[in-house]
Amino acid sequence: MASNDKSAGRVILPPTVEPVAYDIKLIPNLDTFTFAGSEKISVNVVSATPEIQLHAKDLYVSAATFTGSADGAASFEATEINFHIKDTVLTLKFASDIPVGAGGF
Repeated sequence: MASNDKSAGRVILPPTVEPVAYDIKLIPNLDTFTFAGSEKISVNVVSATPEIQLHAKDLYVSAATFTGSADGAASFEATEINFHIKDTVLTLKFASDIPVGAGGF
């Protein structure tokens, strides 16, 4: 019997953080067929959370910092960056909750 569940066979990320916009810069290396780059993601934090999960297939992330959009908003450096290879999910963990509102990393 077929499932009507639209998430069947997919990894659905938690609804605590919603992406709004992406700013991606890539630098290809045509000798090694790899690339380096950076990405800035604007998000809306729906409920306070100590972690953010992203889809990240074949990506290496060396550092991540979340900054709120409000004037004087705090910045949060990721204390852990974990890759879940099977699910192609990257988890950024922070020392304290990221507050509700607009921001980015």
